[in-house]
Amino acid sequence: MSLNEIQQLYALPDFGQVFSDYNAKASGGQFTTTWSRDCGCLKMWNKFCLQLHPVFCSWMIIPNQVVQPAPPSEKFPLGNCDAVIMQSIQGDQTVNLVAQVRAVFQPIAPCHVTLPHYLADQPLLYVQYYEIVDNPANQPAISMYTVLENIAKGPQASGWDWVQSFLSQMSRMR
Repeated sequence: MSLNEIQQLYALPDFGQVFSDYNAKASGGQFTTTWSRDCGCLKMWNKFCLQLHPVFCSWMIIPNQVVQPAPPSEKFPLGNCDAVIMQSIQGDQTVNLVAQVRAVFQPIAPCHVTLPHYLADQPLLYVQYYEIVDNPANQPAISMYTVLENIAKGPQASGWDWVQSFLSQMSRMR
């Protein structure tokens, strides 16, 4: 699929710009000529599995979890996308984040071309972050966390981002 097709199918108008921003950041400002936004293609997945291990029993394997980032449809006009909890290391702190996985994709290399590691080594996620604004202890009748969609303005403050560290736990795509 082309970048424009993905933007339309998944209703992600800033997909191309955010992907360009990711490329610039991941390449250290040294842009690659091996994959082009205008003529490059992307492989998309509508679901993937995560293989999990308990923190204190790394030898034990927990049953894998399916995460689904399906595009909008007649039945699901906003898409059918699962939320995940991630950990991000920010300075010397570990922060828990809630994100909705909106797309999973990987650039396809043109014939006789090798993509740089940051495009080829693993699929990428396009996620929408949510801020945790309340916890179950504050609202016992609900017994759930309350989240608020993180909508920020501008490319640097965008609530949308690429998450590679999350993918280190990802098993084979289905």
